[in-house]
Amino acid sequence: MSRLLSRTIRPRTIGAAVAVAVAGLDSGVGAPAQAASMAATSGATVSFTFDDGRANQLTNAVPALDAAGMKGTFFIISDALTWGSSYLTAAQVKALADDGQEVGNHTKTHADLTTLSASGVRTEFTKSQAKLTAAAGGVAPRTCAYPHGSANSTVESVAAEFFRGCRSTDGGTNKPSTDRYRLRTFYVHTSTSAAQIRAAVDKAAADKVWLILCYHGVGKINSSDDVSADTFAAHVKAVKASGVKVRTASQALG
Repeated sequence: MSRLLSRTIRPRTIGAAVAVAVAGLDSGVGAPAQAASMAATSGATVSFTFDDGRANQLTNAVPALDAAGMKGTFFIISDALTWGSSYLTAAQVKALADDGQEVGNHTKTHADLTTLSASGVRTEFTKSQAKLTAAAGGVAPRTCAYPHGSANSTVESVAAEFFRGCRSTDGGTNKPSTDRYRLRTFYVHTSTSAAQIRAAVDKAAADKVWLILCYHGVGKINSSDDVSADTFAAHVKAVKASGVKVRTASQALG
């Protein structure tokens, strides 16, 4: 990595199949977090999500997704657009958007939002929205991921002003009342096998819920949060073989 970032908080249950149960509710962007409490997808769904805006996600993850006919959600730190070759540039974000990938908001600076006032949280989202919207050719992010997986009621309320929903790094299986502004995830590590991914997807299919996979680097292994290109390709094949529908986070939210 060209710049040291605080690592994302790991979920307490590493490798658990995580999902948000479904309902027909879609109150729309700007609705209070508690009013828009449930994910809108009906039936089993898998989403591939990627944090930070690493350049190797475009190089290694996108081709594997495209080959399988899938699209992912890329949560990008807007300040990282100028952090150097390890991170996506504005032009590369445009390439993601042009390819049909979803560009999501991972804030301006990757700050722990729970340490900020409501005004500070709003600034992080507002400034990141402006940069990412411009980079993506005018398409504004509709979803976010909280830096370090950290959020509270203030953060969620502000997020509801901007997004359809936001992903945390909480692990576990969610009930129908799960807050769409605290979506849960299956946090992928270097050691996560294709068999583990397939088992999580099969459980999501049986339970008819939404499984969100969370990746960081794809290619060079710089930390236990990163996976090799071959490992990622194997994960994609495992999901493809399951037959479960793959959607971006925004699509899954309705």
